Amino acid sequence: MNKIVKFSFIGVIFLIFLSIMGVLIFFMTFDIKRFKPAIIAAAGDAVGRQVNCEDIALKFSLKQGIRLHLAGLSIGEDPAFGSAPFFTARQIDLGVSPGELILKRRLMILDAEVKAPEATVIRLKDGRINVQSMAKSGRKGPV
Repeated sequence: MNKIVKFSFIGVIFLIFLSIMGVLIFFMTFDIKRFKPAIIAAAGDAVGRQVNCEDIALKFSLKQGIRLHLAGLSIGEDPAFGSAPFFTARQIDLGVSPGELILKRRLMILDAEVKAPEATVIRLKDGRINVQSMAKSGRKGPV
């Protein structure tokens, strides 16, 4: 009886180890760059403006978990207010839910860290502000 419990325990530990290694290998070899156009399009739909990103990467660390790293992000301005970008950030790191990513194949953002953000808020003489036209794409629900 004691040997059965011992072998069962070792088997469970071994399966947990294999599962963790499989997930780690998946994240280390997963190419997020092929999804860059879809991610940028979804972000653009969410804010109702043109979104651009120079580089995108999916990173994993034991301390911070799964992180989506965006470099050189910019959000376009409403054409009624000008042509310069409304928002730029040198780097954005987004915490990603592993369960949503693996099981539902969608990105659920848990937290964000933005480095060097710049936003230009403009008020016209008629009282309109360029921020008011954000996220008026009509899209409802999660992106």
